[in-house]
Amino acid sequence: MTELLLSVNRFKFIKRTTGISTTDITGRLLKLLDTDENGAEPSIGLIDRFTEPPKQQFLQTSTRIANFSNRSEPKLSDTVVYFAASCDLMHPGVIERLRLAKEQGDYLYVGLWDDDMVRYYKGSKYPLQGLQERVLMALAIKYVDDVVIGAPYIITEDLVRSLNIKKVVHVETAEDQVMEHHRGIDPYAVPREQGIYVELPKISCDLTLEIIAQRVAENRAALQHKFQKKLASQDDYYKTKTFMSEDASPAAKKACSLTSSSSNGTK
Repeated sequence: MTELLLSVNRFKFIKRTTGISTTDITGRLLKLLDTDENGAEPSIGLIDRFTEPPKQQFLQTSTRIANFSNRSEPKLSDTVVYFAASCDLMHPGVIERLRLAKEQGDYLYVGLWDDDMVRYYKGSKYPLQGLQERVLMALAIKYVDDVVIGAPYIITEDLVRSLNIKKVVHVETAEDQVMEHHRGIDPYAVPREQGIYVELPKISCDLTLEIIAQRVAENRAALQHKFQKKLASQDDYYKTKTFMSEDASPAAKKACSLTSSSSNGTK
């Protein structure tokens, strides 16, 4: 099939985004509901960097972000919509909320909180995925026109003016619940005062990161075995991988053909 697509110039090779791994995500989900011997929830995921040297395998570049972006800007006549979230794991619940937000206008900005912001409001075990991972996931969704990277949790007048926002949308959900001592904060106070705040009802299947983690926990034994096997394959991939070009040169096409005929077992 690869050879056929190459022969009619209909094949585009996009190499693996270094550091984006379903194996790692599975491992983090397996830890999400863990407790220590005292019943307390341990810090996981990104916070682990404080207990051991960081291992940075995810290599973000501006070119990679551009590849995911639709590279469009809102027109003056567009109704610009703003939707804030962590988008920590791009599951069907998040996608449906993004779809509903986009229906409110012509151009959708998604404000993604950075890792420290998420951790401050939600707790030390969050986020499951880093900001750079979450940026690519959000940009890959067809309803999203652009992303505000490291957006403020509390929406400001400057943000509204700078992006010419006409509607700020919030879809009721159990996702992104903040810690109890932060629940008196209203991040939507400014858009409420300006009359541009739109609140939509909870979707029928309000899937959340925590629900997914619970499902993973219920199948822990099988997934743990699979995770350990995949982790070994992934480690081997990073030790032996070589540079792969995404261009359309004959050498790249040959590399694509060779790649398609073999498997490293890391997907």
